[in-house]
Amino acid sequence: TLSEEDIHLLFDMTLKSSNDISRASDPRLVLEMALLRMVAAPKVQNLSDLFAGRPPVATPAKVVATPKKSTPTRVAPQQTPPSPQPVKKPASTPAPAQQQKPQMQVGKYDPEQSESENWFLFVSSLKSSNAMMAAKLENTHVVSIEGDELILGLPESLQFLHDQFKDSGFLKDLGQLLEKGWSRKLNISVQLVKPNKGGVSPKQAAQEKAAKKTAEIREKVEKHPLVQKAQKDLNLKIESIKEGP
Repeated sequence: TLSEEDIHLLFDMTLKSSNDISRASDPRLVLEMALLRMVAAPKVQNLSDLFAGRPPVATPAKVVATPKKSTPTRVAPQQTPPSPQPVKKPASTPAPAQQQKPQMQVGKYDPEQSESENWFLFVSSLKSSNAMMAAKLENTHVVSIEGDELILGLPESLQFLHDQFKDSGFLKDLGQLLEKGWSRKLNISVQLVKPNKGGVSPKQAAQEKAAKKTAEIREKVEKHPLVQKAQKDLNLKIESIKEGP
């Protein structure tokens, strides 16, 4: 049974919980917590009993005995140990195939082209396979080819390259590449020439081609009707033209 003090305590807890539930975002959770607090609330002792030194009267709890169910004992069956598995030998890994080195591509000789144009194509083809040699040769030009003699010209301002061309190993490698591309075995020599004298080097030829292409694009743009109208109406002037990606 509950005393008057217990009823007052539970009433106060209920009143406070109702206020919390009205303001809570999850009322059900607050209600459940309030019920748990009420169930676990301690018994309130009467003040007269407390002053008299009498212990609080405990309400005897009813104990319901539940008969135990007998569980039959199970005997685990004996397991037969697994028979040993034969050990598999690892498969032999085949040796990796040796990669073949890519063959160096060189420009072929075209009899319908001039000597300067053939030299330009030959040096340009070396840039992807032997950039160092191509960088040295792009400043040279063909002075003459007579029989099996090839004479290359090099500007006097590049004296340091002329000293490198004297290396027999460099000229030997160059001769082998020319024999592969031009199908001709040539004796190569390099001589210094005055600036702006002689043939056109591959570097100069590439610059001239780039300049020619830029001029053609500029002329095409300037002749476009919309561009001409914009220049006329807005008094605009084309400073530069850049080719898009």
